[in-house]
Amino acid sequence: ILLCVILYWDFLHKQNRSTAVFIGFCLGIAAAIKWTALFFFLVVIVMTLLINTFKQNYKIKLHLYIFIILFFSIGYLTPYLYFKELSLAEIFYNQMIMFNIHTFSYGEFIINGTSAPWTWFIYGFSTISKDSLILWSWPVVFIAFAYHSLRRVRQSWGEMYILINFILFYLPWFFVSRPTYATYTVTLIPYVSIATAYVTILIYNKYIHSVFVKKT
Repeated sequence: ILLCVILYWDFLHKQNRSTAVFIGFCLGIAAAIKWTALFFFLVVIVMTLLINTFKQNYKIKLHLYIFIILFFSIGYLTPYLYFKELSLAEIFYNQMIMFNIHTFSYGEFIINGTSAPWTWFIYGFSTISKDSLILWSWPVVFIAFAYHSLRRVRQSWGEMYILINFILFYLPWFFVSRPTYATYTVTLIPYVSIATAYVTILIYNKYIHSVFVKKT
């Protein structure tokens, strides 16, 4: 997923076929490992719409998105080459079984430690680490990060990209009926870390550095 995030940021600046191919293939592999990777399609849609709306003289090359979808399918099916005896029909049937387990028949697979998504925001990543300042301060950090980014949306595409990735990998969990776990926030840690570094630099430049400059 992180590789897709990096590649797509590059793709937004210079739309080309090779990057589209790599994005699609990497996203397919990621989704084959964990369906959570599919949330990245939401990131692609939202970022494309935002840039097309707010960025002047930016033309979206829609035909390149076809390559993303095509090579996503190839990447997703690639791991199934290991199961040479499976036909495409059987592979499709397996997807239906997995979808049914995740949405309707999850009861027999529930383990202890379930928690609602809104508790992740209030209590931090308590099931992952109880000692990390970053993982406990992230609600405040991200509110500050979001406030600063949204104030200058036309000039802060980098910050907006991090913010959108965070939101669209977090928000969908509020709309699933199956039990959820705080460990799902693992995909959010990179964005929390970047936001923490960004806010720390802002605070340093605005308050700490200015104080030292005045004294000298």
